[in-house]
Amino acid sequence: IWRPTPLIRATGLEKALGVEVTFADAKDDANTQVEQVASFVTANVNGIVLVPVDPKGPLAAVEATASSGIPLITSNRVLDTTYGGVSGAIPKIHTGFDDVAIGKVNGEILAKACADKDPCNVVGLTANLGISVQLQRSQGQDEAIKQHPNIKMLDTQPDNFDATKAGEITSNWLQKFPKIDFLTCQYDEMCITAADTMFSDAINSISSRWRPSS
Repeated sequence: IWRPTPLIRATGLEKALGVEVTFADAKDDANTQVEQVASFVTANVNGIVLVPVDPKGPLAAVEATASSGIPLITSNRVLDTTYGGVSGAIPKIHTGFDDVAIGKVNGEILAKACADKDPCNVVGLTANLGISVQLQRSQGQDEAIKQHPNIKMLDTQPDNFDATKAGEITSNWLQKFPKIDFLTCQYDEMCITAADTMFSDAINSISSRWRPSS
């Protein structure tokens, strides 16, 4: 598992579902993740939920699982491969958000907020470079703002899901750029830290961490 929130939620559900869950943290290393999946296969677990480190790196883990008959699905981040469906090949399905749509919502909010500013100076925090969340949310936001030439992206940097790093990057931006109108983020935890950092400068922040209403 790569973040504490899913870990906490899954731990709370395992008793209710009558299952035993074993977690492994690859610490953003694809080779480690492949080895961990192979270990689960050797242990003959009943199923594997994979949060891929990146879209391509863990594909070897999928190949290793296919011959075992153990079902494997992905969560939160997608793999760059074809999904087989519930009764099809591995990986079977993906559970998670439509990250392109989330990015578009973020971009649309930004465009409205920047409507009376020309230029509208923006900086952006993203997830780890190259993972599906970063690629797809960035794609969606870029698509939404490309029709708004008044929006000027001063800089974009990855916070790697590290709130402390998000704060440090924001502090550097405040020193580097004389005027920032908005800051965009891809996850709440990092955006909250960034917002706290720049609160005294009255700069606004927009987070693309989106949850559907229940």
